[in-house]
Amino acid sequence: MNRTTLRVLGVLAFAFLVGLLAAGCQDDGPSLTGASSVIESASQLSTTSPSQSNSGEGSGEDGEDGDDDSEDDTSDDDSDDASEDDESDDDADDDSDDESADDESADDDGDSDVRGLVFGTEACPVLNCVLALRIKDTLVVVTDETEIVNEPAGETPLTAAELAALASAHPGLPMRAEGSSEGGVLVAQRLRIDDEIRATGQVTAPPGCGFGLAVQFLELCFDLSPGLTAPVVGSTVRVEGSVPSDFTLPFVATRIEPAED
Repeated sequence: MNRTTLRVLGVLAFAFLVGLLAAGCQDDGPSLTGASSVIESASQLSTTSPSQSNSGEGSGEDGEDGDDDSEDDTSDDDSDDASEDDESDDDADDDSDDESADDESADDDGDSDVRGLVFGTEACPVLNCVLALRIKDTLVVVTDETEIVNEPAGETPLTAAELAALASAHPGLPMRAEGSSEGGVLVAQRLRIDDEIRATGQVTAPPGCGFGLAVQFLELCFDLSPGLTAPVVGSTVRVEGSVPSDFTLPFVATRIEPAED
């Protein structure tokens, strides 16, 4: 081969090598750039998407939880307020009930009772009266419906006629009447001869008595229980004693003390 031919072949070989090198450089450049861009985009996705999802879920859950909590708190407050209102209403009802009970007791002011000595019988002031007694300062009416009890004789029941006989024969018997007051007259629902007597008066000395006690226009006869001494005649004393079942016997004094002024 001549020198010219060899020079041509060398130039062609050099050009071929340069072409291969250029092609290789072009293939490596885009592939590296593309890979780095993919990695960068993937890293961005991995860093941005979790933060976005977390922020979205967190705000959504927090918002929903906050709404739920506020709604629950509101419902609890409403229930508490309602319960407080109910309690206040109950208190008001209780107060009103109490006031109504007081009103009923006020309506029963006509009910009354009297306890003291009987100072004799009187004329009946009303139509349904079968016996009228003056107990202390109160006129007491006995009707057919009045329950009459003789306590000294062991709670023995009495008729109105038997009570009238005892009251006439033994003035000063202690009695207690319970009933309703009508026009200044006590209509007795229950009347009892007491087994105890309490009286205040001036001491006298009637025959056959340990001492006597003048109460208004009556003179009561007392015997003395063991240990007691008869009070001074003319003094004013308060006497407590027992009533014998046999009313013909004197009362028995169990306590004597000076009367209060």
